[in-house]
Amino acid sequence: MFEHKENMGLRAHILKCGDLSETEGSVIIIEDDIVVDKFFHIYAQSALAFYSNDQAIAGISLYAPEYNEYAGLPFTPLKSEYDTYFMKVPCSWGQAWSADQWARFRTWLRDIDDSELLLSKELPSYVKAWGNSSWKKYFALYLVQCNKKIVYPYVSHSTNVSDEGGFHNKSGSNIVQVSLPLQNRGYRDYKFDPNNDSSIVYDSFMENCSDFVFDKVKSVSGVKGSLCFDFYGLKGAELLSEFDYCVTSKKTRASILAYKADYRPVENNVLLTSGDVVGNHSFVLTEVSALRSRSSKYPGDTLLYWSGFNFLSRRFFLANIVGVLRKFWSKL
Repeated sequence: MFEHKENMGLRAHILKCGDLSETEGSVIIIEDDIVVDKFFHIYAQSALAFYSNDQAIAGISLYAPEYNEYAGLPFTPLKSEYDTYFMKVPCSWGQAWSADQWARFRTWLRDIDDSELLLSKELPSYVKAWGNSSWKKYFALYLVQCNKKIVYPYVSHSTNVSDEGGFHNKSGSNIVQVSLPLQNRGYRDYKFDPNNDSSIVYDSFMENCSDFVFDKVKSVSGVKGSLCFDFYGLKGAELLSEFDYCVTSKKTRASILAYKADYRPVENNVLLTSGDVVGNHSFVLTEVSALRSRSSKYPGDTLLYWSGFNFLSRRFFLANIVGVLRKFWSKL
């Protein structure tokens, strides 16, 4: 137990906790608004041991995201035979670091300048807008600058339960709360992804960037050259200009293939179909040079796809909207 006489602030506090890995060998960071699974400690220890010699791994997440906080939309990772996958996205809702992983980050952090963060084309604008108390935005930059990954579980071992009255979220929120597995289940050994060319990987925008996925899309479409995904429509023109092609929700002057929003997770819309040559669909495969909009179009059918619920349905309208209007008029 360490007691401090004054509030250190979130950034300094997390950095101080991470520094304990130097003497303890590793750390698991659990903030006061986090609930953990019964096997969280075994999972963290097992993952740290499995990836201990892989310098491409920058940390272990206990948390399995179901929401892309950058886009404000749902997130579902592509499933594999393993219990884990990778993202170039830091986790702040239950995470673990080994001494070596933390030391590499700390060494990098000594020489970083805030201007590098603000100028980085590989970070969402949402991340750049985080305040000075954020340690997470620097770790996000570390991941993209040093080409590192965080190990994420498919089944969450922690969840956020942000109650009212918190320092950073006074009104409380359950938007990043995720499901935890049954707590009376038995233990089974974890099967960790070995981190190779067949691994499922997501980039700093939570878009799939797995080599084998790109190869499949290029094989079906016949395009040759570099490719990226921009389903959420968050990637800026400067970043997209590094690629020849992209699959995006942005508007384009000419598309090679068009895809309907029929499958989940979102990349299955291009993996499980061959696409259409023409059509006003939700996503398009296009040359980056043909893009004509920096923002996502998100037509009505795409919004229904992301939400997973038809807010325009007659049943929802009658059960909710009409009820709200009645309460409003009754108070007049």
